[in-house]
Amino acid sequence: MNNGKYKDAVPFFKKAHKTAPFVYSALNNQSLCLMAIGKLDEAIAAQQQAFKDSPLPNPFGMANLAALLLMAGNDEDAESALDVALFMKPTHGDACLKICESLARFKRHQAILDYADRCAFGDYPGISFFTGIAAANLGNTERALEDLRRVSPRHPKWDMAWRYLKHLKQNMHPHTVMGDWPYLMSYEICAYGSMADEMTKAIGWGSRSIAVKLCEALLNETEATRDTARELLQFLKHPDCINLLLAIVKGSLGTDDLRKTALFQLQQRGEIKRNQSVNMLIDGKRIDVCTAGTTVNPDLRYGPPLPAKLEKRYAIASERAMGHQPDWNKLGPEFQAIAQAAPNYYPARYNYAASLLNRGRIEEAEPIMRKILDEAPDYLFAPATLLQIYIRQNRNEDARELIRKIHPPEVAHPMAFVAWMIAQAMFYSQQGDLKAATECIDTAHSIDPDHPYVKKLRAARNTLM
Repeated sequence: MNNGKYKDAVPFFKKAHKTAPFVYSALNNQSLCLMAIGKLDEAIAAQQQAFKDSPLPNPFGMANLAALLLMAGNDEDAESALDVALFMKPTHGDACLKICESLARFKRHQAILDYADRCAFGDYPGISFFTGIAAANLGNTERALEDLRRVSPRHPKWDMAWRYLKHLKQNMHPHTVMGDWPYLMSYEICAYGSMADEMTKAIGWGSRSIAVKLCEALLNETEATRDTARELLQFLKHPDCINLLLAIVKGSLGTDDLRKTALFQLQQRGEIKRNQSVNMLIDGKRIDVCTAGTTVNPDLRYGPPLPAKLEKRYAIASERAMGHQPDWNKLGPEFQAIAQAAPNYYPARYNYAASLLNRGRIEEAEPIMRKILDEAPDYLFAPATLLQIYIRQNRNEDARELIRKIHPPEVAHPMAFVAWMIAQAMFYSQQGDLKAATECIDTAHSIDPDHPYVKKLRAARNTLM
């Protein structure tokens, strides 16, 4: 276990528990190993089993259970378990340290000081690290300096303690997203094994507060981890994420792109309204940004309702059009027939025009696209396709005029909005305007990070940069 071979350690802890079930240590350690390899449910079960099989007080296990329940999204029971641990008499310094660590996950600064001060193991190695940071977060610089100086150079947290000491001596404030002094690194907040496992199997992982805590920790560390955090922002659904997003937008941590991504997420959640002015750090200057952004809605339906018979026919044709290597020679006449049967249903006309383009009949497709654009300017598929025609034919002035003409709609379907962003990114890249292209690519990525063409554009952008 100490060498990081958590999976290999589990069978030995199981055997130890079977030999002496009344000793809780084996299950405590088994639970820690299971958590580290991403088996969260099994880790919780093992920890709960320890309380059943051993009559001995187990404050370490109770504090560990609080951390596990927090990862599982059960915040209320996690806090309850931690409160129980606080009133259990610790039998060794590790238990006291574990309780301080669990309190740190909830940012209960005063509780850490109160607990450590009354604990018989208050001088145990590592506890002064937590009390020092707690004091710093509470504005008690004198105690923070005193406690952090006691952290041994051999302690795993010594580098962090030394860095904080240096900043505190110089009266510097922490350059973190929430403006506080963090206790834990991202891998301590939630083991990467647990994170990957939960994110792939659990619906609503982003609705847990632990996801917000993890994202905050990633933002506070390096440029590389900030990129990971930026990817996570769109998945965060817990109410705490609003404060995190606001802190990113209003703060100076990270890049302009990070702040723009957070701003976009706030717009999508209705926290920042259309045309609302927001003061942000952009290009090294504080400016007021007017958010004339677009909200994306995957349930948005374009065009008037179709008769049931045509609706089914159109759905089948659309599905085939989005499939692998669609047969446009067959799909073209199908979309044309639907458009003739429902002349006002411009999505069918658009798809017919798209089929003409895919068959090399640009001269026939362009007038149809233009007519759709005049009828339904919010239908961003049409200008996106027109812009690609102009790019293909090197009609740069037509392209610029089209971009000037299109005003972002209040609401758009995500696929349509991404298509418009991709088309603009292609044009700006062709013109050598990397900054404008990057903004379009990043906006598209914030909506649909798995879009194959968005991935391709980002890879090309990264190569150029």
